[in-house]
Amino acid sequence: MPWDRFEASAPEWRSELIAGRDAIARSDANGHFRLALPPGPATLRVYGPTPDFIETSTRLLGNSNITLYSHAHAKVPIEVPATGFMYPITITLTPGLSIHARLLSPAPDSTAGLVLALGRVLPVRGYAAIPLTIRTGTFTVPGARANTLTRLYILDPVACVGATIDATSAEPLTVALAPCDGLRLRLLGPDHEPLPQVRVNLYLLMERDPTVELNYPQECLENEHFDPQPVEWFDAINYPTRPKTNADGIVGRPALIPGARYSLTIGSAAHRIALGPFTIVSGKTQILPDFIVTDPHTFRPGASR
Repeated sequence: MPWDRFEASAPEWRSELIAGRDAIARSDANGHFRLALPPGPATLRVYGPTPDFIETSTRLLGNSNITLYSHAHAKVPIEVPATGFMYPITITLTPGLSIHARLLSPAPDSTAGLVLALGRVLPVRGYAAIPLTIRTGTFTVPGARANTLTRLYILDPVACVGATIDATSAEPLTVALAPCDGLRLRLLGPDHEPLPQVRVNLYLLMERDPTVELNYPQECLENEHFDPQPVEWFDAINYPTRPKTNADGIVGRPALIPGARYSLTIGSAAHRIALGPFTIVSGKTQILPDFIVTDPHTFRPGASR
């Protein structure tokens, strides 16, 4: 059970109080827990023992365009009194359904595979996604709502095949995997000379499921590409480290999931530059136009190289 200050306008890792992933209590065998909190309004985020429960999301207060994908299984607002006694609260988690699927792969001998679905997370990694394992050509995604879609990102990083699909728990499905492809980009400096050894960050943009209920303006909800969750470090086989441009200023990104959207970034903080989004098409490596970096702080030594 992590907690957040209700009036917080920044992620908990920037808070002056210990909150979020740094303030976690675990329930006992009877489901009871105790957590010391400072007075004032707060929010408890509750995670079940497994990902089999229906999740919720939370929005960063003060910024209607940023969602914190903590994806707890319950989010409970509370008011902690400055004095006196706080009565016990009861929190109920809602069990979800499971999506079952079988894969048709052009590489049947491969045993590696994973599935990513938004909202399947751990308390200590609330802003990432758990890679769900594919076993003997089948997989199960827990925590689904009835009669709703869940977007799944499927990847076999060894055979370099994958798929992006919207699935429901209504009946088992069969998914045909297609060959992965990638992106190719060349970075040039202000003098139009290649920029070698510039680190490039790759993010999979996981689209929000239609099942997530947030108090966004209707025009935002109608935009399926609004506020995706950027995810990295899920494919350790093809991306064990962040790639860097070669001597010709070129960086190539293979093994990207067909149908998925990605973004690339260079630099950091105020000098960070985001490129994209780019949608991956199977059988077609996208050669992006040369990008000229005019801000020297973006590629200065120690910043992004």
